Amino acid sequence: MNGMKLSTQKSPYYTVISICVALILLTASFDIVANVDLFGFNLRACQFLSLILIALLIIECLKRPIRVPIGGKYLIAWIAIQFLFIFRSLNFANALGYFMWLIFDVFLIFGIVQYVGRAFSLKWLLRVYFKSFVWIAVFGLVQFSLFAVGINLFVVQHWTARFARINGFCYEPSYFSTYLLPGFVIFAYLFEKKNSDILSLKEIKIGLLIISVALILSTSRMGWLMMILWIAIRIIIYLAQFVRSGISKKKIKTFFALILLMSLLIIGFVYILTSKELNFLLNGLGIAGTANHSSGPRINALITCLQIFRESPIFGVSLGGVDAQVAQFNNIEYVTGNNGSGTSIIGELLVANGIIGLIPFVAYMIKIIFGDHKSRSVYNSQVVKALRWGLVFELAILCFNQNILRVYLWSLIAVLSATEFSLNLEVKQKGRE
Repeated sequence: MNGMKLSTQKSPYYTVISICVALILLTASFDIVANVDLFGFNLRACQFLSLILIALLIIECLKRPIRVPIGGKYLIAWIAIQFLFIFRSLNFANALGYFMWLIFDVFLIFGIVQYVGRAFSLKWLLRVYFKSFVWIAVFGLVQFSLFAVGINLFVVQHWTARFARINGFCYEPSYFSTYLLPGFVIFAYLFEKKNSDILSLKEIKIGLLIISVALILSTSRMGWLMMILWIAIRIIIYLAQFVRSGISKKKIKTFFALILLMSLLIIGFVYILTSKELNFLLNGLGIAGTANHSSGPRINALITCLQIFRESPIFGVSLGGVDAQVAQFNNIEYVTGNNGSGTSIIGELLVANGIIGLIPFVAYMIKIIFGDHKSRSVYNSQVVKALRWGLVFELAILCFNQNILRVYLWSLIAVLSATEFSLNLEVKQKGRE
């Protein structure tokens, strides 16, 4: 992967930028530490750091043209529509706050794309990003171990007096699993392909093990489901390859390893279903005789959003206007900052965008996920494919959670955009030689 060799210039200015980017990627999941309440909104450490990056990016604009990331025109169009929809919100303050949050996320994309190959190399960026998942997962394992001996390190939920549902620095375990999931997918894909462009195979194996254990110990059922879904998809892909091009020794080993892993996971799930001691792990899902206090409200909230969208399908109310709209629909009073009633980004995006806003948003996501097939080096890059798979699974798990503006989602988009931009730039430079 020749794009890993992009050179950088050494200067205090670029050093500050590199430190900011590294800390933003590392603290992207920090919900309950290193943040402050500002006018009812929770301002995170990564957003403080983004302010520095934004200021430096503005200075950079005065010196050289801004690099436009892949799908940038659709992204800008979507932002413009979101701004206009602020004025349709039932609560202007909340809508404005969410719009500023969106601006922070988008500036992160433009900033990382602008500085890759200048302040830092692409390989440095990818190594920091990949390892950030491992570092946070390690913290989660420490959190789990300490709770077992009576030390509570930011644990917010637990099953028993000694069995924690680890949440890292997130609000709750489901947020922690949502953060870690792209890391699991990326490491699993690179391990499957034996790709060592960014990390050594030893680092990939250890990282995958640590992230997998942390995901399992979060006891987030959606996290578990997504892990199983990943394995199932890989098995289906290998079956399709066998039918199309025959069986190779390398592929058959991977295929049977995936089958074995899937079998173990199914056995484990059946054991939990039938075990009285572990049946509590299913509590809230409404299966095996457990209550549905987790799945029930999510489904009801999604139905509510679909009903609101049906009543007003053309124009949205902005991302920050969804909760006030839901409150009005349910005939209850909305309080600024009391957000999360949508519980699914599907419902939230429908209500926030309407058809007009969905068009550029969907176009942007398609461009990000499928990229530009004209550049074969980008299209065939295993690292790019790993990032894209990570993004697909992150969006999938968010379909069962609220808030499309989570910083770690946009960090992933930013890193993917920077990777594609760098590889495309290298292709163009080679074409001029």
